[in-house]
Amino acid sequence: MMGLSSLPSVKGMIACSAIPLCLNKFFTPSDVLSHPPVLLTHGTADDVVPFVGMEMTKNTLSNAGCVVQMHSVKGMGHSIDLSCEQAIIDFIQSLNQS
Repeated sequence: MMGLSSLPSVKGMIACSAIPLCLNKFFTPSDVLSHPPVLLTHGTADDVVPFVGMEMTKNTLSNAGCVVQMHSVKGMGHSIDLSCEQAIIDFIQSLNQS
């Protein structure tokens, strides 16, 4: 999530099956310089990055001052399906409208 430590701020960030930032010992709250909107996507049956990681990442980003949108897919493993692709397209389009 290098976008959090970038100045000028990035317009937005997208993370698919993200590892929770709160577990990253190399990224601390003092590293947060910008607060872009974020989209997280995750499958509920992910066997690589457990689904609980999405909520942990959302909480960490929200506490850092970011607005976070989440898109979860019931029964999907460590993958990106068409609904994730559409959520990403919609997110990018919303960034371009602001």
